[in-house]
Amino acid sequence: MHVSPSGNSDNVLLNIAPQTKFEYEVNIPTDHPSGTFWYHAHRHGSTALQVASGAAGALIVRGNRPYTGDKPGDIDTILKDAAGKPLTEQVFLFQQIPYACFDDKGNIITQKDGTWSCPGDKTGVVENFDAQLSSPTVWDNSGRFTSINGAVQPTLRGIAAGEIQRWRFIHGGIHDTVNLQIVPMNTSGAKASLALQGILGGTPKEQAALIADLCPVTVPDSSKPVELVPQFEIAADGLTRTAIRPIGVNKKSVSGGIGSNFLQPGYRSDVLLMFPRDGTYCVLNQAATPAERANAGPNGGPGGQGPNETQLLATVIVSGGKVVTDDPQSYIQQALYDANKGSSLPVAALEGLRSGNLKPWRAMPDLKDATVNDDIQKADFFIGYPPFPPAAPATAPKKPGDPWSGAFGFFINYKSYDPDRIDFTRQVNTTDDWVLTSQGEPHIFHIHVNPFQVMDVLYAKPGEKPKSIFGPNGECLVPADELGLQNQYCGMWHEFKDTIFVQNDYQVLVRTHYDRYIGEFVIHCHILDHEDGGMMTNIQIVPDLNAVGGGIGMAGMKHTSHQHSDVKKQ
Repeated sequence: MHVSPSGNSDNVLLNIAPQTKFEYEVNIPTDHPSGTFWYHAHRHGSTALQVASGAAGALIVRGNRPYTGDKPGDIDTILKDAAGKPLTEQVFLFQQIPYACFDDKGNIITQKDGTWSCPGDKTGVVENFDAQLSSPTVWDNSGRFTSINGAVQPTLRGIAAGEIQRWRFIHGGIHDTVNLQIVPMNTSGAKASLALQGILGGTPKEQAALIADLCPVTVPDSSKPVELVPQFEIAADGLTRTAIRPIGVNKKSVSGGIGSNFLQPGYRSDVLLMFPRDGTYCVLNQAATPAERANAGPNGGPGGQGPNETQLLATVIVSGGKVVTDDPQSYIQQALYDANKGSSLPVAALEGLRSGNLKPWRAMPDLKDATVNDDIQKADFFIGYPPFPPAAPATAPKKPGDPWSGAFGFFINYKSYDPDRIDFTRQVNTTDDWVLTSQGEPHIFHIHVNPFQVMDVLYAKPGEKPKSIFGPNGECLVPADELGLQNQYCGMWHEFKDTIFVQNDYQVLVRTHYDRYIGEFVIHCHILDHEDGGMMTNIQIVPDLNAVGGGIGMAGMKHTSHQHSDVKKQ
């Protein structure tokens, strides 16, 4: 959230000791965007362990500011039905908790039937970091499933066909991408009743074979169209978009294709959706694409972000509604127009709803024409052995104690995290451009306090000159299905986020304004085991970059231990 990083507010640098009670106070400014946010434990060195154990939750900020033409409004004020009732909401907190069962020697017991229970009194917990969290194949090998609000494969009921709902997705996992798709379920098979009870059973690999029959989108066939329930994204990372973004509309769906809502760890995605007819539907986490399998070579296989087999996340039962044959995007946008037709909304804003224009409700000021600091900031993510300085030969032997020949690690700009070191000092109420890159495998850039606007995304094969993937109006120049996972960038041109996936061979150019707050906070990779390994850095925002100490503290002032004698007691 955009709140203070200092004192007992959203201060990531505090250390709350075990058995200690501590009261936070987070003052939310009146102009804060309404939207979907979240919180989680952030103790450096064990962040992944604590979040993987469930120490995370949703934060919903609601707003009632109507758009009147001069200041942005809250999108909550227009999300209602024709009777003026707010749209029904569903909150999905996705968590990836790699429970395991242990024998008397502390070794993990393989659960061949895919159950979550442990034999005897060996309760499943997260306590072996190397075996349960740090391996790139742990999610494939764990036999566990992404949970939703603490439940595995829940069933949602009480939804009518044609009813428009707001679904708030929060990726509260630590490492793996969720490639979310919604498709009709084939209920004629014997396994459908088990899916509805949330007891499909079996390992992820065994379940994947069943899901291929239950949810036939998992069998790509270019000669046969695949039906997806489209999602219409209205906000990303809690921040309202400039326009509704359709996901899964009139596109073929291959594994990880354009039909997926790509949710990276730390992402939030608010979508409007409508089920066109009564029936049973699958909410799927599609198998990871080859591009996500960062450690597996060009042909995919184990390793990288995302499960290696398609998983069933939830089942949705839709009943008691009306069949909708209209184009779903037109249907939803017309419904928003009709619901607000009798309000005091300015005519231009009302008419814009028919085309999906959300600019009146985007609380973040456009930075496209902002005055930007001359020095461009860079964040390059890298895992490996830090290289020598450019002046040193690449083959030079590593010397003990040489900072450029240190151990294998996780780095930002070839520096591993040091809590006592500040790598970026910037001035409040100024604006910076940042260039984000990754080496070796993809990473996820996240900055606290101030979100950023995605200005451009450049792509180049090694040795080639980078080129923008966008046209002059933000249109994606490369057909989406050709790029698989990377097509998620196509909907980000000039949108605001606070967390973004940085793929190899891409340069992500973002712009951020350091608004209102001074203090020290962090930038890190939101693959949390990477962060714990050292892929984090401190940034400090000061009142005046040119003043002594950045304007923090008073030069020449000395602390004294006595009181002035002329101070009267009150």
